[in-house]
Amino acid sequence: MPFAVEGGNMLGNSSPASFTTIKDSETIPPLEIGEPVLNSQASHADALITVTPPLSSFHYHLGKPWRLPYYEQAIHQVSRTFIYSFTWEDPEVDMKYLDLGPEDSMLVITSAGGNALHYAIAAHAKRIHCVDMNPCQGHLLELKLAAVQTLEYEDFFSMFGNGHHPKFHALLDSKIAPLLSSIAYQFWHINDDAFFKAFYLKGYSGWALRLARIVFSIAGVSKDVEALCNAGSIAQQKQIWREKPRPALLNSIVIALLKSPIFCWNALGVPLNQRRMVSDEGSMYEFIRDALNPSPSTYSFKDGAYFYPLDVIGHFLGTTRHPPAQNI
Repeated sequence: MPFAVEGGNMLGNSSPASFTTIKDSETIPPLEIGEPVLNSQASHADALITVTPPLSSFHYHLGKPWRLPYYEQAIHQVSRTFIYSFTWEDPEVDMKYLDLGPEDSMLVITSAGGNALHYAIAAHAKRIHCVDMNPCQGHLLELKLAAVQTLEYEDFFSMFGNGHHPKFHALLDSKIAPLLSSIAYQFWHINDDAFFKAFYLKGYSGWALRLARIVFSIAGVSKDVEALCNAGSIAQQKQIWREKPRPALLNSIVIALLKSPIFCWNALGVPLNQRRMVSDEGSMYEFIRDALNPSPSTYSFKDGAYFYPLDVIGHFLGTTRHPPAQNI
């Protein structure tokens, strides 16, 4: 496969073929500075030189050739870290309406990689191509793929389920590194504190989770939020949501922040054009209300909709029916 020069980050199922190297047996003309010392016929003969650039760091990682190399450009340097530490969209909806199966090839936005892993496990898709304008999202998906291959369940769920692992740096160097590209390893080596305390509060989307925590704390409903995520029935969920978390979350300050294009982009990853689409359909308050209200009365946060607890308490529940590699 060719280099992904324009595409940014891409994940594929095979590494690019190595460039042709110059063999010692090939004729290479002597380097001449000033008058030639030897006046041989061979030194003046025409020779074809095959000039090849050095291999990129992507060509030297071992094991699984998941990722295609890319040349770093100015647009890649804009993103200092990942936006999404988790994927917002529900992959079950895609599975239901797209009828995905083993013969399907998919092109998906990388995001945090959770949905791509879901499609791989649930649909056994033939091939999944993940692309993202932010290379750091590819670093995160690489980390998840390598962790799935190398870590025990407890270590994996500690990292991506609970969002922290006190020995991440040791795991990175001793187990995960051989399956990472050089650039992904360098990123996680520099950011090895990401799993020190609360991974899902990292990245730009972490600011949205921080805001939710602050709002719930000020309103005094943090325990009610925990109860919401551990409710035994949808009816109980609905009651708890309407009485406590809903009034706290749908307040004027939160709505004002959601109206800000700066907050929408930096905390939620919502570009300006997408935000305009929301505004064209009504007010931001109406959008948030209509998006959040049906959820507690439709999905079980404890046993089904695993991403809702993450949004409000900052980590996945260990009781979820989904395998951790599939939903995180």
